[in-house]
Amino acid sequence: MRRKRFFCWMLAAVFSVCTLLNFNVLAVNVIEREVASPTVVRATRSFSLTIGPGEFYYSDVAMPLEVGETISTQITYTPVSADVWFGVITDEGYYYSLPGENGEFDLNINIPVRGHYYFVVQNNSSYTVRALGNITY
Repeated sequence: MRRKRFFCWMLAAVFSVCTLLNFNVLAVNVIEREVASPTVVRATRSFSLTIGPGEFYYSDVAMPLEVGETISTQITYTPVSADVWFGVITDEGYYYSLPGENGEFDLNINIPVRGHYYFVVQNNSSYTVRALGNITY
């Protein structure tokens, strides 16, 4: 009789432990599914700048981004013949930029390294440039 009672208690204990382990595994699967959800746009910033000849504009608002996230830009500037470069710079000093063409700069920048990114504009022209646009990240 003692053996049966001991065996029943052991079986109940094993069943309880297995049940708890199954619930934990289920919880991990749910969390993994939530992480795999699509990327959500976190912010859109509009700006209007006047940049003098040879000047460099550096945004003071950080965009904390992960690898694979994207910054989308829609920018226009005048005069259209100006030599203007748009991009981002990190806290570590990495600078990614491309030139605007014919008064426009529309580009999606894919983030290669996790960090805080700041929007930058470089006016390489010998005259003042006015830039307007949106940055979405």
